[in-house]
Amino acid sequence: MRINKLFTLILGVLFSTIHCYDMRARTHITNEEHVTEKVSIDELQQLVKDHSLLMNSLYRTTLQLREDFYNQKMVLSNGTKQDREKQQGYVERAKLTKRDPKLTKANLMGPISDDQQDIFDDLQEYTEDIQAGRHAERPRGILLVGSPGTGKSYFTEAFAGENGYLFFKQDASDINTGFAGDGAAYVKASFNYYRQEADKHATQPKNEGKLTIVFIDEVDAVARCRGDMGEGSASTNTRATLNQLLVEMDEYEKNKNILFVFATNREGDLDPAFKRPGRADRTVYFKPPTKEQLIKKATELAPGYRRCDGAIQVMEKKQKNGSDLFDIMVNHKFTFPYVKVVLARANCYARRAKLSKAQWEHYKEAIEYAVIKKTGDERRGYPRERSELVQDLAVISQIKNNLPTEDEKTAIAHLKTIGCTNSFLINE
Repeated sequence: MRINKLFTLILGVLFSTIHCYDMRARTHITNEEHVTEKVSIDELQQLVKDHSLLMNSLYRTTLQLREDFYNQKMVLSNGTKQDREKQQGYVERAKLTKRDPKLTKANLMGPISDDQQDIFDDLQEYTEDIQAGRHAERPRGILLVGSPGTGKSYFTEAFAGENGYLFFKQDASDINTGFAGDGAAYVKASFNYYRQEADKHATQPKNEGKLTIVFIDEVDAVARCRGDMGEGSASTNTRATLNQLLVEMDEYEKNKNILFVFATNREGDLDPAFKRPGRADRTVYFKPPTKEQLIKKATELAPGYRRCDGAIQVMEKKQKNGSDLFDIMVNHKFTFPYVKVVLARANCYARRAKLSKAQWEHYKEAIEYAVIKKTGDERRGYPRERSELVQDLAVISQIKNNLPTEDEKTAIAHLKTIGCTNSFLINE
Protein backbone atom coordinates (compact mmCIF):
# COMPACT_ATOMS: atom_id res chain seq x y z
CA MET A 1 0.00 0.00 0.00
CA ARG A 2 2.80 2.40 0.87
CA ILE A 3 4.57 1.60 -2.42
CA ASN A 4 1.40 2.43 -4.39
CA LYS A 5 1.10 5.80 -2.63
CA LEU A 6 4.77 6.52 -3.31
CA PHE A 7 4.45 5.90 -7.03
CA THR A 8 1.26 7.99 -7.18
CA LEU A 9 3.10 10.88 -5.53
CA ILE A 10 6.03 10.59 -7.94
CA LEU A 11 3.63 10.52 -10.89
CA GLY A 12 1.89 13.69 -9.68
CA VAL A 13 5.18 15.54 -9.23
CA LEU A 14 6.27 14.59 -12.76
CA PHE A 15 2.99 15.77 -14.25
CA SER A 16 3.23 19.11 -12.44
CA THR A 17 6.82 19.60 -13.58
CA ILE A 18 5.99 18.92 -17.22
CA HIS A 19 3.07 21.35 -17.06
CA CYS A 20 5.26 24.12 -15.61
CA TYR A 21 7.94 23.68 -18.25
CA ASP A 22 5.32 23.79 -20.98
CA MET A 23 3.85 27.03 -19.66
CA ARG A 24 7.30 28.60 -19.54
CA ALA A 25 7.92 27.50 -23.12
CA ARG A 26 4.69 29.17 -24.27
CA THR A 27 5.51 32.47 -22.53
CA HIS A 28 8.08 35.11 -23.60
CA ILE A 29 9.53 37.11 -20.74
CA THR A 30 10.77 40.60 -21.53
CA ASN A 31 12.57 43.11 -19.31
CA GLU A 32 9.47 45.29 -18.90
CA GLU A 33 6.38 43.06 -19.11
CA HIS A 34 5.10 39.57 -19.90
CA VAL A 35 3.83 39.22 -23.45
CA THR A 36 1.85 36.05 -24.12
CA GLU A 37 1.71 34.57 -27.60
CA LYS A 38 -1.59 34.11 -29.32
CA VAL A 39 -2.15 30.40 -29.86
CA SER A 40 -4.34 29.12 -32.70
CA ILE A 41 -6.88 26.30 -32.35
CA ASP A 42 -4.72 23.91 -34.39
CA GLU A 43 -1.75 24.58 -32.12
CA LEU A 44 -3.92 23.96 -29.05
CA GLN A 45 -5.13 20.64 -30.48
CA GLN A 46 -1.57 19.62 -31.28
CA LEU A 47 -0.51 20.63 -27.77
CA VAL A 48 -3.27 18.53 -26.20
CA LYS A 49 -2.29 15.59 -28.40
CA ASP A 50 1.37 15.91 -27.42
CA HIS A 51 0.35 16.09 -23.78
CA SER A 52 -1.74 12.91 -24.10
CA LEU A 53 1.08 10.98 -25.77
CA LEU A 54 3.53 12.19 -23.17
CA MET A 55 1.25 11.30 -20.28
CA ASN A 56 0.56 7.80 -21.67
CA SER A 57 4.25 7.18 -22.21
CA LEU A 58 5.04 8.42 -18.73
CA TYR A 59 2.32 6.25 -17.23
CA ARG A 60 3.60 3.10 -18.99
CA THR A 61 7.15 3.89 -17.95
CA THR A 62 6.06 4.32 -14.34
CA LEU A 63 4.24 0.97 -14.36
CA GLN A 64 7.31 -0.72 -15.88
CA LEU A 65 9.53 0.82 -13.20
CA ARG A 66 7.23 -0.48 -10.51
CA GLU A 67 7.21 -3.99 -12.04
CA ASP A 68 11.02 -3.97 -12.31
CA PHE A 69 11.20 -2.88 -8.70
CA TYR A 70 9.10 -5.85 -7.59
CA ASN A 71 11.14 -8.27 -9.73
CA GLN A 72 14.40 -6.92 -8.38
CA LYS A 73 13.02 -7.25 -4.89
CA MET A 74 12.32 -10.95 -5.47
CA VAL A 75 15.69 -11.58 -7.15
CA LEU A 76 17.65 -9.99 -4.32
CA SER A 77 15.48 -11.78 -1.75
CA ASN A 78 14.75 -8.50 0.00
CA GLY A 79 11.19 -9.55 0.76
CA THR A 80 9.64 -10.17 4.10
CA LYS A 81 11.20 -12.32 6.76
CA GLN A 82 8.71 -15.07 5.91
CA ASP A 83 9.78 -15.04 2.23
CA ARG A 84 13.46 -15.31 3.14
CA GLU A 85 12.80 -18.16 5.55
CA LYS A 86 10.80 -20.01 2.89
CA GLN A 87 13.57 -19.63 0.29
CA GLN A 88 16.14 -20.82 2.82
CA GLY A 89 13.91 -23.78 3.62
CA TYR A 90 13.86 -24.80 -0.04
CA VAL A 91 17.65 -24.71 -0.17
CA GLU A 92 17.94 -26.78 3.00
CA ARG A 93 15.58 -29.38 1.51
CA ALA A 94 17.71 -29.49 -1.64
CA LYS A 95 20.87 -30.02 0.43
CA LEU A 96 19.36 -33.18 1.91
CA THR A 97 19.24 -34.77 -1.56
CA LYS A 98 23.02 -34.97 -1.83
CA ARG A 99 24.37 -38.54 -1.86
CA ASP A 100 27.80 -40.12 -1.79
CA PRO A 101 27.81 -42.75 -4.59
CA LYS A 102 29.79 -45.74 -3.39
CA LEU A 103 28.81 -48.13 -6.18
CA THR A 104 30.68 -48.71 -9.42
CA LYS A 105 30.11 -50.71 -12.57
CA ALA A 106 31.61 -53.78 -10.87
CA ASN A 107 28.75 -53.75 -8.32
CA LEU A 108 26.08 -54.27 -10.97
CA MET A 109 24.47 -57.69 -11.05
CA GLY A 110 25.85 -59.53 -14.05
CA PRO A 111 26.22 -58.27 -17.63
CA ILE A 112 24.44 -55.07 -18.66
CA SER A 113 22.60 -54.33 -21.90
CA ASP A 114 24.10 -52.47 -24.85
CA ASP A 115 22.07 -49.34 -24.11
CA GLN A 116 23.32 -49.30 -20.53
CA GLN A 117 26.89 -49.83 -21.68
CA ASP A 118 26.52 -46.90 -24.09
CA ILE A 119 25.77 -44.61 -21.14
CA PHE A 120 29.05 -45.57 -19.45
CA ASP A 121 31.02 -45.17 -22.71
CA ASP A 122 29.46 -41.85 -23.73
CA LEU A 123 30.07 -40.20 -20.38
CA GLN A 124 33.60 -41.55 -20.12
CA GLU A 125 34.46 -40.27 -23.62
CA TYR A 126 32.88 -36.91 -22.83
CA THR A 127 35.05 -36.49 -19.74
CA GLU A 128 38.19 -37.51 -21.65
CA ASP A 129 37.46 -35.07 -24.49
CA ILE A 130 36.83 -32.15 -22.15
CA GLN A 131 40.04 -32.86 -20.23
CA ALA A 132 41.92 -32.99 -23.56
CA GLY A 133 40.51 -29.61 -24.57
CA ARG A 134 38.29 -30.93 -27.35
CA HIS A 135 34.66 -30.08 -27.99
CA ALA A 136 32.30 -32.86 -26.89
CA GLU A 137 28.56 -33.44 -26.93
CA ARG A 138 26.61 -35.43 -24.40
CA PRO A 139 22.96 -36.30 -23.67
CA ARG A 140 21.19 -33.60 -21.68
CA GLY A 141 18.82 -36.02 -19.99
CA ILE A 142 18.42 -39.79 -19.60
CA LEU A 143 15.10 -41.54 -18.95
CA LEU A 144 15.30 -44.97 -17.30
CA VAL A 145 12.23 -47.16 -17.81
CA GLY A 146 11.63 -50.54 -16.19
CA SER A 147 9.54 -52.54 -13.75
CA PRO A 148 10.03 -51.95 -10.01
CA GLY A 149 13.14 -53.69 -8.74
CA THR A 150 15.03 -53.92 -12.04
CA GLY A 151 17.92 -51.78 -10.75
CA LYS A 152 17.31 -48.29 -12.17
CA SER A 153 18.47 -46.41 -9.06
CA TYR A 154 21.31 -48.90 -8.58
CA PHE A 155 22.48 -48.30 -12.13
CA THR A 156 22.41 -44.50 -11.79
CA GLU A 157 24.45 -44.52 -8.62
CA ALA A 158 26.87 -46.97 -10.25
CA PHE A 159 27.78 -44.79 -13.23
CA ALA A 160 27.94 -41.71 -10.96
CA GLY A 161 30.42 -43.51 -8.72
CA GLU A 162 32.29 -44.98 -11.67
CA ASN A 163 33.09 -41.53 -13.09
CA GLY A 164 33.43 -39.64 -9.80
CA TYR A 165 30.40 -37.44 -10.43
CA LEU A 166 28.60 -35.33 -7.84
CA PHE A 167 25.27 -37.04 -7.15
CA PHE A 168 21.89 -35.69 -6.03
CA LYS A 169 18.88 -37.96 -5.63
CA GLN A 170 15.43 -36.38 -5.53
CA ASP A 171 12.08 -38.14 -5.15
CA ALA A 172 9.39 -36.63 -7.34
CA SER A 173 6.80 -37.12 -4.61
CA ASP A 174 8.76 -34.67 -2.42
CA ILE A 175 8.47 -31.99 -5.10
CA ASN A 176 4.69 -32.07 -5.27
CA THR A 177 3.09 -30.61 -2.18
CA GLY A 178 -0.41 -29.62 -1.21
CA PHE A 179 0.33 -25.89 -1.09
CA ALA A 180 -0.33 -23.80 -4.20
CA GLY A 181 2.89 -22.62 -5.82
CA ASP A 182 5.12 -24.45 -3.38
CA GLY A 183 6.19 -27.15 -5.85
CA ALA A 184 7.20 -24.71 -8.58
CA ALA A 185 9.05 -22.50 -6.09
CA TYR A 186 10.93 -25.51 -4.71
CA VAL A 187 11.92 -26.66 -8.22
CA LYS A 188 13.32 -23.21 -9.00
CA ALA A 189 15.22 -22.89 -5.71
CA SER A 190 16.58 -26.46 -5.77
CA PHE A 191 17.79 -26.22 -9.36
CA ASN A 192 19.57 -22.97 -8.59
CA TYR A 193 21.30 -24.77 -5.73
CA TYR A 194 22.23 -27.70 -7.99
CA ARG A 195 23.75 -25.32 -10.54
CA GLN A 196 25.85 -23.59 -7.90
CA GLU A 197 27.14 -26.90 -6.58
CA ALA A 198 27.79 -28.22 -10.10
CA ASP A 199 29.77 -25.14 -11.11
CA LYS A 200 31.73 -25.27 -7.87
CA HIS A 201 32.48 -28.96 -8.41
CA ALA A 202 33.54 -28.46 -12.05
CA THR A 203 35.94 -25.60 -11.28
CA GLN A 204 38.21 -27.84 -9.22
CA PRO A 205 41.22 -28.97 -11.31
CA LYS A 206 40.76 -32.67 -10.58
CA ASN A 207 37.07 -32.53 -11.61
CA GLU A 208 37.49 -31.01 -15.07
CA GLY A 209 34.90 -32.49 -17.41
CA LYS A 210 33.07 -34.28 -14.59
CA LEU A 211 29.34 -33.71 -14.42
CA THR A 212 26.82 -33.47 -11.62
CA ILE A 213 24.02 -36.05 -11.69
CA VAL A 214 20.55 -34.88 -10.64
CA PHE A 215 18.50 -38.06 -10.33
CA ILE A 216 14.71 -37.74 -9.96
CA ASP A 217 13.07 -41.05 -9.09
CA GLU A 218 9.44 -41.92 -9.90
CA VAL A 219 9.26 -38.86 -12.13
CA ASP A 220 5.74 -39.75 -13.29
CA ALA A 221 4.50 -38.24 -10.01
CA VAL A 222 5.36 -34.75 -11.28
CA ALA A 223 5.64 -35.16 -15.08
CA ARG A 224 2.26 -36.70 -15.84
CA CYS A 225 0.62 -35.85 -19.14
CA ARG A 226 -1.11 -32.52 -18.61
CA GLY A 227 -4.19 -33.63 -20.52
CA ASP A 228 -4.82 -36.38 -17.93
CA MET A 229 -4.57 -34.15 -14.85
CA GLY A 230 -8.17 -33.00 -14.93
CA GLU A 231 -9.24 -29.77 -13.30
CA GLY A 232 -9.01 -28.34 -9.80
CA SER A 233 -6.47 -26.69 -7.55
CA ALA A 234 -4.39 -29.87 -7.09
CA SER A 235 -4.02 -30.47 -10.82
CA THR A 236 -3.28 -26.78 -11.40
CA ASN A 237 -0.49 -26.93 -8.83
CA THR A 238 0.95 -30.08 -10.43
CA ARG A 239 0.75 -28.49 -13.87
CA ALA A 240 2.60 -25.39 -12.62
CA THR A 241 5.28 -27.60 -11.08
CA LEU A 242 5.76 -29.48 -14.34
CA ASN A 243 5.95 -26.24 -16.32
CA GLN A 244 8.65 -24.95 -14.00
CA LEU A 245 10.55 -28.23 -14.30
CA LEU A 246 10.46 -28.01 -18.11
CA VAL A 247 11.74 -24.43 -17.99
CA GLU A 248 14.63 -25.37 -15.71
CA MET A 249 15.59 -28.28 -17.98
CA ASP A 250 15.76 -25.92 -20.99
CA GLU A 251 18.42 -23.71 -19.40
CA TYR A 252 21.23 -25.49 -21.23
CA GLU A 253 23.89 -22.82 -20.72
CA LYS A 254 23.19 -22.76 -17.01
CA ASN A 255 22.98 -26.57 -16.90
CA LYS A 256 26.19 -27.23 -18.82
CA ASN A 257 27.66 -29.14 -15.84
CA ILE A 258 24.45 -31.03 -14.97
CA LEU A 259 23.12 -34.32 -16.34
CA PHE A 260 19.48 -35.05 -15.54
CA VAL A 261 18.50 -38.69 -14.99
CA PHE A 262 14.88 -39.71 -14.50
CA ALA A 263 13.40 -43.09 -13.56
CA THR A 264 9.87 -44.37 -13.99
CA ASN A 265 7.91 -47.58 -14.46
CA ARG A 266 5.00 -45.80 -16.18
CA GLU A 267 6.44 -44.32 -19.35
CA GLY A 268 3.01 -44.00 -20.98
CA ASP A 269 1.89 -41.49 -18.33
CA LEU A 270 4.67 -38.98 -19.04
CA ASP A 271 3.97 -35.70 -20.82
CA PRO A 272 5.24 -35.61 -24.45
CA ALA A 273 6.99 -32.28 -23.82
CA PHE A 274 9.01 -33.93 -21.08
CA LYS A 275 10.24 -36.76 -23.33
CA ARG A 276 11.24 -34.68 -26.33
CA PRO A 277 14.91 -34.52 -27.43
CA GLY A 278 16.77 -31.79 -25.61
CA ARG A 279 15.21 -32.72 -22.28
CA ALA A 280 15.31 -36.51 -22.17
CA ASP A 281 17.56 -37.36 -25.10
CA ARG A 282 18.16 -40.99 -24.24
CA THR A 283 15.71 -43.66 -23.08
CA VAL A 284 17.14 -46.83 -21.53
CA TYR A 285 14.87 -49.81 -20.88
CA PHE A 286 15.51 -52.25 -18.02
CA LYS A 287 14.38 -55.83 -18.48
CA PRO A 288 13.79 -58.35 -15.66
CA PRO A 289 17.03 -59.94 -14.40
CA THR A 290 18.51 -62.95 -16.14
CA LYS A 291 19.25 -66.24 -14.40
CA GLU A 292 22.91 -65.30 -13.89
CA GLN A 293 21.91 -61.99 -12.30
CA LEU A 294 19.46 -63.69 -9.94
CA ILE A 295 22.15 -66.21 -8.91
CA LYS A 296 24.61 -63.38 -8.22
CA LYS A 297 22.03 -61.53 -6.13
CA ALA A 298 21.17 -64.67 -4.17
CA THR A 299 24.88 -65.31 -3.55
CA GLU A 300 25.18 -61.79 -2.13
CA LEU A 301 22.12 -62.03 0.13
CA ALA A 302 22.26 -65.67 1.32
CA PRO A 303 24.92 -65.14 4.06
CA GLY A 304 22.51 -62.79 5.80
CA TYR A 305 20.12 -65.66 6.64
CA ARG A 306 21.25 -68.28 9.16
CA ARG A 307 19.59 -71.27 7.50
CA CYS A 308 20.30 -70.31 3.87
CA ASP A 309 23.96 -71.33 3.80
CA GLY A 310 24.58 -73.14 0.52
CA ALA A 311 21.32 -71.88 -0.94
CA ILE A 312 22.73 -71.64 -4.46
CA GLN A 313 23.73 -75.30 -4.62
CA VAL A 314 20.34 -76.40 -3.26
CA MET A 315 18.31 -74.17 -5.60
CA GLU A 316 20.29 -75.30 -8.66
CA LYS A 317 19.21 -78.90 -8.12
CA LYS A 318 17.61 -80.07 -11.35
CA GLN A 319 13.98 -81.15 -11.52
CA LYS A 320 12.55 -83.90 -13.70
CA ASN A 321 12.04 -81.52 -16.61
CA GLY A 322 15.67 -80.37 -16.44
CA SER A 323 14.98 -76.91 -14.94
CA ASP A 324 15.91 -75.64 -11.49
CA LEU A 325 14.35 -73.14 -9.09
CA PHE A 326 16.13 -70.21 -10.69
CA ASP A 327 14.47 -71.08 -14.00
CA ILE A 328 11.09 -70.83 -12.28
CA MET A 329 12.03 -67.39 -10.96
CA VAL A 330 13.06 -66.25 -14.43
CA ASN A 331 9.82 -67.56 -15.97
CA HIS A 332 7.81 -65.54 -13.46
CA LYS A 333 9.95 -62.45 -14.19
CA PHE A 334 11.21 -62.09 -10.65
CA THR A 335 13.11 -58.89 -9.93
CA PHE A 336 15.90 -58.44 -7.39
CA PRO A 337 13.67 -57.69 -4.34
CA TYR A 338 11.89 -61.03 -4.79
CA VAL A 339 15.17 -62.88 -4.32
CA LYS A 340 15.23 -61.49 -0.80
CA VAL A 341 11.59 -62.57 -0.31
CA VAL A 342 12.44 -66.15 -1.34
CA LEU A 343 15.46 -66.41 0.97
CA ALA A 344 13.65 -64.87 3.93
CA ARG A 345 10.66 -67.17 3.50
CA ALA A 346 12.80 -70.29 3.09
CA ASN A 347 14.63 -69.36 6.28
CA CYS A 348 11.24 -69.17 8.07
CA TYR A 349 10.12 -72.56 6.75
CA ALA A 350 13.38 -74.19 7.89
CA ARG A 351 13.02 -72.65 11.35
CA ARG A 352 9.47 -74.00 11.65
CA ALA A 353 10.77 -77.46 10.73
CA LYS A 354 13.53 -77.07 13.37
CA LEU A 355 16.29 -77.60 10.78
CA SER A 356 19.68 -75.91 10.68
CA LYS A 357 19.59 -75.54 6.88
CA ALA A 358 16.78 -74.88 4.43
CA GLN A 359 15.99 -77.78 2.12
CA TRP A 360 14.96 -77.82 -1.52
CA GLU A 361 11.27 -78.11 -0.57
CA HIS A 362 11.55 -74.97 1.55
CA TYR A 363 12.90 -72.93 -1.34
CA LYS A 364 10.20 -74.37 -3.60
CA GLU A 365 7.49 -73.30 -1.17
CA ALA A 366 9.15 -69.91 -0.77
CA ILE A 367 9.05 -69.37 -4.54
CA GLU A 368 5.38 -70.34 -4.61
CA TYR A 369 4.77 -67.81 -1.84
CA ALA A 370 6.63 -65.13 -3.82
CA VAL A 371 4.61 -65.94 -6.97
CA ILE A 372 1.39 -65.49 -5.02
CA LYS A 373 2.75 -62.25 -3.54
CA LYS A 374 3.67 -60.99 -7.01
CA THR A 375 0.41 -61.91 -8.78
CA GLY A 376 -1.92 -62.21 -5.79
CA ASP A 377 -5.64 -61.59 -5.93
CA GLU A 378 -5.98 -57.81 -5.70
CA ARG A 379 -9.52 -58.14 -4.38
CA ARG A 380 -8.21 -59.82 -1.24
CA GLY A 381 -5.13 -57.67 -0.73
CA TYR A 382 -2.95 -60.38 0.84
CA PRO A 383 -1.44 -63.72 -0.31
CA ARG A 384 -2.95 -67.10 0.55
CA GLU A 385 -1.47 -69.30 3.24
CA ARG A 386 -0.15 -72.77 2.37
CA SER A 387 -2.90 -74.62 4.26
CA GLU A 388 -5.64 -72.72 2.44
CA LEU A 389 -4.03 -73.53 -0.90
CA VAL A 390 -4.09 -77.23 -0.05
CA GLN A 391 -7.82 -76.98 0.63
CA ASP A 392 -8.33 -75.14 -2.66
CA LEU A 393 -6.45 -77.84 -4.55
CA ALA A 394 -8.63 -80.54 -2.93
CA VAL A 395 -11.75 -78.75 -4.10
CA ILE A 396 -10.27 -78.37 -7.58
CA SER A 397 -9.59 -82.10 -7.80
CA GLN A 398 -13.24 -82.81 -6.91
CA ILE A 399 -14.88 -80.44 -9.38
CA LYS A 400 -12.41 -80.85 -12.27
CA ASN A 401 -12.50 -84.67 -12.64
CA ASN A 402 -14.07 -84.43 -16.06
CA LEU A 403 -11.15 -82.38 -17.43
CA PRO A 404 -8.12 -83.91 -19.15
CA THR A 405 -5.00 -84.14 -17.05
CA GLU A 406 -3.14 -81.29 -18.75
CA ASP A 407 -6.12 -78.93 -18.55
CA GLU A 408 -6.56 -79.77 -14.88
CA LYS A 409 -2.91 -78.98 -14.19
CA THR A 410 -3.22 -75.69 -16.04
CA ALA A 411 -6.33 -74.71 -14.10
CA ILE A 412 -4.75 -75.67 -10.80
CA ALA A 413 -1.61 -73.68 -11.54
CA HIS A 414 -3.59 -70.59 -12.55
CA LEU A 415 -6.03 -70.67 -9.63
CA LYS A 416 -3.18 -71.35 -7.25
CA THR A 417 -1.24 -68.27 -8.33
CA ILE A 418 -4.20 -65.91 -7.93
CA GLY A 419 -4.98 -67.23 -4.42
CA CYS A 420 -8.59 -68.33 -4.88
CA THR A 421 -10.72 -69.45 -1.93
CA ASN A 422 -12.99 -72.51 -1.74
CA SER A 423 -16.11 -70.38 -1.94
CA PHE A 424 -14.85 -68.68 -5.05
CA LEU A 425 -14.12 -72.03 -6.74
CA ILE A 426 -17.50 -73.49 -5.85
CA ASN A 427 -19.36 -70.38 -7.04
CA GLU A 428 -17.46 -70.42 -10.33
